[in-house]
Amino acid sequence: ANYNLKLYTGDGAGNVGGGTNMLGSTGLWKGFETITAADFNRDGKQDIAGIDANYNLKLYTGDGAGNVGGGTNMLGSTGLWKGFKAIAAADFTFDNTVDIAGIDANSNLKHYEGDSKGQLAGGQDMLGSTGLWKGFRSLMAADFDGDGHADIAGIDANNNMKLYLGDHEGRVSGGTDMLGSNGLWAGF
Repeated sequence: ANYNLKLYTGDGAGNVGGGTNMLGSTGLWKGFETITAADFNRDGKQDIAGIDANYNLKLYTGDGAGNVGGGTNMLGSTGLWKGFKAIAAADFTFDNTVDIAGIDANSNLKHYEGDSKGQLAGGQDMLGSTGLWKGFRSLMAADFDGDGHADIAGIDANNNMKLYLGDHEGRVSGGTDMLGSNGLWAGF
């Protein structure tokens, strides 16, 4: 509520504790639209990327002890990320660099290629430019089917969790319900 980024550490048994500030108690995170975590600069430490109040994607590098610093632009300071509803991080092209996928203002899923130094390029459609992602409000990236490809899961407009399988080339396909089409994810 005070716009600080908090860290809650896991205990390995499904519980979390703590709630320490990761970048002081400055209220810096006011206006951030969405965040995601990954090792964007390949230093072995988890970083945070997020869309700030000026609609720029910022990188905050982790120190491996639960703190972040920096705040550099990952793709210029053009306000490009205005209207993005969600972002997720993973290696979508199987080149050992972390990329960003995000739902843009036109409700398309876009892929931005990482360079292992905390910068991005591109902006290609991952599943056409049909506006299919309208109403999606959440994204996650992981290898959900165990085939070594980064996939996308998200809560759609009908409150169902959908799975889109990755192809190692920055695209996804599918759209199958992960837990039926019962609207179970309403309120998530």
